[in-house]
Amino acid sequence: MKTIALFFITLFSVGLNNYSIAQVDDKINFDSLLQKSDAVVLDEVVEVNIESESSAEYFISEKILIKNNKADKYCKVILSESHFREVYDIEAKILSVNGEEIKELDSDEIREAEFSPQAFYSGNNYKFFELSNTTYPFIFEYKYKSKISTLLFWPDWHPQSDIPTIKSSYKLTIDPKVKFRYYKKGITIEPSINHNESLDSYRWSLEKIPASLDEDYLSPEDETQTALYFVPQSFTTDNYPGNTESWDAFSNWYRSLAADRYTLPNEAKKEIKELVKDASDVKEKIKILYKYLQKKNRYVAIEMGLAGWQPQSATQVYTNRYGDCKDLSTFMVAMLNAIGIRAYPALALTKNKGNVNPDEPSYQFNHCIVMVPLENDSIWLECTSTYDDMGEMNYNIEDMYALVVGEKNGSLIKTPQKKSYQNKWHSNIDATIALGDLNFSTRIFVEGNTRDYLRYNMARSNSKDDVLFLTDLLGENYSNLNIEKYNLSDQEIEEQDFVLTLNGTYTKFLPSDGIRLFLNPSIFNRKTPEDLPKEEVSKRKYPVYFSYPYLNTDTVNITVPKNYTLEAKPTNQLIDNDLINYKTEYDLKNNKLFFVRTFELKKNYITLQEYPLFYETTKKIIELDKAKFVLKKN
Repeated sequence: MKTIALFFITLFSVGLNNYSIAQVDDKINFDSLLQKSDAVVLDEVVEVNIESESSAEYFISEKILIKNNKADKYCKVILSESHFREVYDIEAKILSVNGEEIKELDSDEIREAEFSPQAFYSGNNYKFFELSNTTYPFIFEYKYKSKISTLLFWPDWHPQSDIPTIKSSYKLTIDPKVKFRYYKKGITIEPSINHNESLDSYRWSLEKIPASLDEDYLSPEDETQTALYFVPQSFTTDNYPGNTESWDAFSNWYRSLAADRYTLPNEAKKEIKELVKDASDVKEKIKILYKYLQKKNRYVAIEMGLAGWQPQSATQVYTNRYGDCKDLSTFMVAMLNAIGIRAYPALALTKNKGNVNPDEPSYQFNHCIVMVPLENDSIWLECTSTYDDMGEMNYNIEDMYALVVGEKNGSLIKTPQKKSYQNKWHSNIDATIALGDLNFSTRIFVEGNTRDYLRYNMARSNSKDDVLFLTDLLGENYSNLNIEKYNLSDQEIEEQDFVLTLNGTYTKFLPSDGIRLFLNPSIFNRKTPEDLPKEEVSKRKYPVYFSYPYLNTDTVNITVPKNYTLEAKPTNQLIDNDLINYKTEYDLKNNKLFFVRTFELKKNYITLQEYPLFYETTKKIIELDKAKFVLKKN
């Protein structure tokens, strides 16, 4: 089987010598990648035809060599449809490596289903199908056509996937009256261009494209490493025209969509003013209304057609008590405006989807929040959260560009990010050793994004799920954890601590040779080899990304058996550089072991220049976290 597949690839590759080669690392042996991969994209073609600013048609075809059953997933295709996108003329077939047809997709094998990601109902639909074969290797080929009714859905070019690609091309045929621009990522080639009286033609081609790199701790924006993005200068969505000449110009489009949506009924205005009548401070008023929003409304998205971008009116939200991000943000803005506080919607891209390109005004957003400009600072409000405090946002919308749609202009502004000490974990553990087990009680204080992580995972679960989550979380370094009792406290105090009180037992906690006990007091938090990126310093190609910076402190007090004395102990440690602060303190007196471990990740985005320091520091901490006390039986 392998011999046939490799022979086919060799024959296919012979004809590529006269084509441009993708910009890849010279050290990469593409033939080796072909041999190692379970599947290979043989040929991908994207053809886009645009004759007006309001619509386009495109055609996509792909041939994939399937070498073994590990690659069967590439024979499954899902195509999304919506109010603005129609998919038709779907074809698919299985071919032998010699090009002989084995089977063809029947029309009744194409299934359909409603598709509403993150929405109660969006009106979206998807068509999906799959073909299979029991003899390997074979070629899976599929093609389809699509129409779009807004250039906001202009198809980009993503010639790279998680398997090698031998050839990919993108052809654009466009009326010269339709102005556009494009920007590149990981691509240096320019298109071949042909002009005639009625249409212009652009063509991009790449060959021998390796699979995208899957490095440890890769940032969402670096998951896409080769792409071509297209931006229409002007576009129309239903009857709403837009322009992308600047962020200010683009904001006019959203402003027109929401222009008449901020009006509240008199009863709502009366209720809002009554809520804040005793508050004299602006921030206190904002806090009261934000809590009101969280208490009285719930996140529900119904986003058919234009409603995917156009918010419900504030009156609708007030009456119905639900909405999606833009609906709830509109309502929040309307409430603040009703008491004389300026506030504006801000279009955002959640960090799990990457970063907005600030140099390319266009629709790059999937979320909406609120910005309240004050005299000396600004307050950002995440209106879909039921538990965030005023001005405190989830990590997914921190440190990112948001387009603030003001009354007359638009501004791209970066949201703030919490510092490491604001994302705190601080545990106090009191424990005793009995017959090799560790019986303990602990109080864990968490703040910021660390608090949100715990609160999110526990607020959505029942008590049984809570125990499973906590067992998984606190049993990462020591298994055999039995949680006997736990309690949560989420009080509205100034520090906004989320406090977890817990009692439990780690059975078989202490390794022993019969005479000695070996005790590592790094119970909850510890760096292990799994925390070290697999890429050595010389081989890393992309920055390292963590969701947020953080500060972990664990304070441990363990009562050891009286018939044991200390034979060996680790030394106190301190590492402090621009990226990480690590500190341990040990002491043993009167059969009481005292241990404090502090780990601070100061930055969550580690550049390639900083990677050697990060890598070597992490490697050293992994070794230090293995340190043990040795207790000898008298």
